[in-house]
Amino acid sequence: MRQRKNDGGKQTPQVVEALGEFVSEWRSLGNTIIMRPSVASFALMMVRSPVSSLEDQTRFECLTRTAAPLNSRSREIVSRQSCRLVSVGRLLKKLSFQPIIETGPGGPIIHPLICEALNTDEELVSTLKKARLESVSVTGYEGPLTEMSLSLSADAERRTQRPSEPPTVTWLVSASKKILPGTGFRGQVRAVYLALDSLSYRLQDLTKQAFSWESE
Repeated sequence: MRQRKNDGGKQTPQVVEALGEFVSEWRSLGNTIIMRPSVASFALMMVRSPVSSLEDQTRFECLTRTAAPLNSRSREIVSRQSCRLVSVGRLLKKLSFQPIIETGPGGPIIHPLICEALNTDEELVSTLKKARLESVSVTGYEGPLTEMSLSLSADAERRTQRPSEPPTVTWLVSASKKILPGTGFRGQVRAVYLALDSLSYRLQDLTKQAFSWESE
C-alpha cells in the first residue's frame, strides 16, 4: 500500500485527503480505495465511489477482527450473527438494529443477540444517527480475512492464518451514504469514519465479552 502522501506522481484521492491523519496507508483500484487506518478499531476500510449517474451513494466497508476462542458454541453464535440498522416507529422515529432473518430447513432463523447488545449502547446509536448513514449492516464471520469471499478481502492483502495465531472472529461492517461535494465533504467523510470506528470498537468489545477462553 502507498503511504498517505502522494506516491509515484499519483494524486491523493479526495477521501484520503479528507481523512488526513486517520489514514496510515492506502491504494486505489478503479473507483475503490482501500485504506489501513493509523489508529482505529477496524483493520481495513474500503470506500467505493459512485461510477455512474444512476448511483448517488458512496459505499463503505470495514473489517474488524478479534482474537477469540472458537469452540462449537462460539462458532454457532458468530457465524449466524447478521443485522442491519433501521428506522422504527411511526411518529417518533428511532434507529434500531434488527436481525437479518435467515431461512433454514425448519423455517426462519433469527439471532438477535448482537442486536440486543448494540441497541443498549445509546451513545453508539446516537453517533450513527449523527452520521446520517443511508444504510448500515453487520455480519459476523469465523476465521481470518482470506477465508471470506468479501470485496475487501479479495482486493486487500492476501494473508493466511498461521497455526501459531489465535483463532479470529471477523466482523464486516457495511454502510452507505450520499456524500455531497463542496466545503462539507471533509466533515461528512470523517463523520462516517468515526461512526464506523465506534461500531467496530463495540463489536470487538462484545466479542471479548461473549466468548470465554475456557476450553470445551
